[in-house]
Amino acid sequence: MITPTKDHPVVEVDVRKFGYEQPNYQTSVKSFVDFTDNSHIAVAWLTLDGATKKIGPATPWPSHLHVLTIDAVTGEKTAQKDFATPHFPVGFAGMRDGHILTLCNNELSLLSPGLDVIRVQDLEDRNEFIKAISPSSHSLLLAFTSGNHKQLTIKDSATFAPLSEWVEEQQTWDISDHWIVGSCGNPVKVCVRRFDEFSHPLRPSSLPNQTPAWSRNARAWFVDDEILVIGGMKRMTVATVNGDVLFEVWSPDGHAFTAPVKSVAGKFAIIEDRRRGPKSEALDMYFYADDQAVVYSVTEKRAIFAVKLKGESPWAPWERHQNQIALSPDGGFLAVLSDGILKTYQLPK
Repeated sequence: MITPTKDHPVVEVDVRKFGYEQPNYQTSVKSFVDFTDNSHIAVAWLTLDGATKKIGPATPWPSHLHVLTIDAVTGEKTAQKDFATPHFPVGFAGMRDGHILTLCNNELSLLSPGLDVIRVQDLEDRNEFIKAISPSSHSLLLAFTSGNHKQLTIKDSATFAPLSEWVEEQQTWDISDHWIVGSCGNPVKVCVRRFDEFSHPLRPSSLPNQTPAWSRNARAWFVDDEILVIGGMKRMTVATVNGDVLFEVWSPDGHAFTAPVKSVAGKFAIIEDRRRGPKSEALDMYFYADDQAVVYSVTEKRAIFAVKLKGESPWAPWERHQNQIALSPDGGFLAVLSDGILKTYQLPK
């Protein structure tokens, strides 16, 4: 287990001075953080227009998406703009070349670095949502439910041209620019396929039989075009789409892994959780809270950087904390957004 850094962040900005509001647990309102290029970070958050009651996560309540971009080195604001939108669906992602992708009002929009709309596509009021973005940000996966079926579409994120479409039979988890990963088979297995090809089970060399218990608990995400992170609560396997295992990590007792944050420079980051509360599993009273953000190098096959996080407390006053992380496209910076404070850290080369 890597020791968290004692280095000071490159910048530390209280984004609440720009109007940032913490996500509201009762109204399921989201916030986002992502790099738009190697030296700029975008922070986005929703505010509800006059909502005074609890609403569900899929309720289309009138809202505004606020988008703010900040220089990762100086901490200065570079642009800010608001967009009217229903509460659901809404999507947001940095495109790695200075542009930003948003989904508001059932419109998919590409924004300039100055937050002007460059391209917009009407999604025909189908309540489509962004399910995944490829590590390079060149491709995006949209999904919507029609009757008993879930329709999925992969689009080019710059032109919005469709690249592949299908009806989901089992779960689809993530995409790269050429591959799709999800579940298939009975018993369920982790499966991969190229666009418009049939799925086949992923068989990592260290997991030749892909046991049902491991498969049920596993999820997989791309961290490069042909490199996957396959994770459960305790085990994280980094492997190629051909099943070649690059390295594996086991979490310490009382800790667990979460989904990785993508980078296209041979690095990825995760938030590692720590179990808190009574240790008696019979009482089932414990839960997992954020403990630290950890950056891994695929080429070095190990963790190279960590930052301590403040997790939620199961004891009075039952503190609420939200931590979000992002990596710059070149793997040079880690951004951490915690309770309205944005910090950036220089990563080892």
